[in-house]
Amino acid sequence: MYLKGLKYTNLILSFIVFFLGMYITLMPVIPEIKFSVTKAKADEYVYPTKLAPIGFIPEKGLPKENRLVIPQIGVDGEINEGDREALDLGLWHRPGTSNPVIGGNTVIVAHRFLYSSGPITFYHLDKMKIGDEFSIYWEGEEYVYKVFDIFEVNP
Repeated sequence: MYLKGLKYTNLILSFIVFFLGMYITLMPVIPEIKFSVTKAKADEYVYPTKLAPIGFIPEKGLPKENRLVIPQIGVDGEINEGDREALDLGLWHRPGTSNPVIGGNTVIVAHRFLYSSGPITFYHLDKMKIGDEFSIYWEGEEYVYKVFDIFEVNP
C-alpha cells in the first residue's frame, strides 16, 4: 500500500516537474511566436500620420495624449510623465531630457524583458532596422523619426 502511494506521488511530481520545465523552456519563445502570428504591419495606422500610404483614410484624429507609435514592432502607447514609478505604466518620458517640441535628445524608456511583449514594451526593439520610421505624437503634433544608426548603450 505504501509503495502504491509513493508511485502515485512520484507520478504526480513527475508531471509537475515536466510541465514546469516546459513552461520555463517556452516562456522566452512564446512572445516571438505571438509576434510572428500577429505581426504589426507598417502600412496599418490607427492615427492620421505622415507615414500613412496615399489614399489611407484614418480611423480617428490625432491622439490628445503624448504617444509613441512604432508600427514595425507593434508599439502603440501613451508616454507617461512623472518619477521612476511611471515606468511601470509602460512608456516613460525620462525627466530632465528634452521633448520633440524643444528638440535635442528625447529619452523615452520602457521595459523590455521583465514584462511580456505588448504595445507598451520594447520587447521587439531588436527587430528595428535602419530606415524604419516611427511617430511621436506630442502636444497634438506628430513628429516622425527615422532610424539611421543602431547601437547598444551599456548601463
